[in-house]
Amino acid sequence: VFTYTVGVWQPPEGGKNCEKCNDLSYGCSEYQCKAFGQGCALINQGTTHEECVWNNSNDKLPPKISLREDLLREGYEYKPSGVVSPPDHGTKIVYTPNQKGCIPPYTNLTIGFKTDEPASCKVDLQRRNNFTSFGFDMDEGGAFTYNHSLFLPSSAFPSESALNNSGISIDGNKDYYFYFMCKDYNGNENPGNFVMQFCTDMSPDETAPLIKGTNYLKQSYIQYILMVMTD
Repeated sequence: VFTYTVGVWQPPEGGKNCEKCNDLSYGCSEYQCKAFGQGCALINQGTTHEECVWNNSNDKLPPKISLREDLLREGYEYKPSGVVSPPDHGTKIVYTPNQKGCIPPYTNLTIGFKTDEPASCKVDLQRRNNFTSFGFDMDEGGAFTYNHSLFLPSSAFPSESALNNSGISIDGNKDYYFYFMCKDYNGNENPGNFVMQFCTDMSPDETAPLIKGTNYLKQSYIQYILMVMTD
């Protein structure tokens, strides 16, 4: 004898399985996200950074920042920074072929980091005491993500989007300090600034131009061709 009772199904308590929804091959909708746990929430809706996360109201810890090795090009490495003190912490970006570790002139650079939970991060050229006082967004805007990056263009060939975002380009013979702070979905902010520093070399630019792309259409005849060259 089988007895069936009709009732309202409830998703599991908590949200330890929320991020499994992000691995679905057909995408994760808000309905599907909430089905993975009662504490699940779909964040960054309407953007390319939509993610299902655990909206844990008991979370009182700020995001932990760590370095992204994937952003470093060949010849670059991270080294400990000696110019910050707790609660601030950070790193120095070094170009190893240069004796002083300074990056070559007219070179663009992408800097960034990752967080242990989805976080919204901001950047400034001066140390700030709280998240709202920071002046600029990262490349991902105000989205709550794990990976964070900031493209810095060379002064010789600035990117319009990067200039609008950071308000700065890289010149030669300078020391640069970038200050970052993040907050998670529950509003927990880092207690201090995360600092990334590097210097640019003052030596003459001796590198040849690099052709980044052309404007021709495949399998078409053209009279002129426009080439974009930049270091």
